[in-house]
Amino acid sequence: MPTQWNKFIFTTPRDADEYEKIYRLRCRIVCDEDGFKRRELFPDGLEKDRYDPYSDFFAAFDDKEEAAACVRLVHHSPVGYPIEEIFGPVIAPASLPEERTGEFSRVFVRKDCRNMAFTHAFFDAVKVWYCRRSLELGLDWTVSAVEWRLLRLLHLYGYPFEKFSESRLYAGKMRFPVRLDRHRLCEGSSEKRGPE
Repeated sequence: MPTQWNKFIFTTPRDADEYEKIYRLRCRIVCDEDGFKRRELFPDGLEKDRYDPYSDFFAAFDDKEEAAACVRLVHHSPVGYPIEEIFGPVIAPASLPEERTGEFSRVFVRKDCRNMAFTHAFFDAVKVWYCRRSLELGLDWTVSAVEWRLLRLLHLYGYPFEKFSESRLYAGKMRFPVRLDRHRLCEGSSEKRGPE
């Protein structure tokens, strides 16, 4: 169910147009800001990858209906997981049950929205969505490859991610492999309350 905060709507994408706006935001950040991928690989300005068909999405849209932030939850993916591109196989070595483990990735916030008020509201909404959706999908664990600044921010907002291996340099930034226990994050939250 969409929620509103100031001029933003936090929601799962409701139509193809909203998905396109998410992919466009991803392209601006991945190509234009980070230089992680070459812009010419995405002539339509939409950054998509092989994990998207096996993902659920959550995003923030502003009052002009443009994407302000996004995240995806990759799950039950027959093509592997994004974290494996950096660290190789990590789910089995971390003793996590593959069928009950997903991955947070493509966590992006638009440059003009990178402030404590917006990010706190967004990640609070992500938590509610994640707790419901991961329960529905049968996921107990979520892994991710995150930069130190994002990891600190997530800890500040109550996400008990734990590092489980050494960091690596990837796309010009040090990334940490982290895991999240759904039960620790969601205990006493919307997971137990159920849909409103």
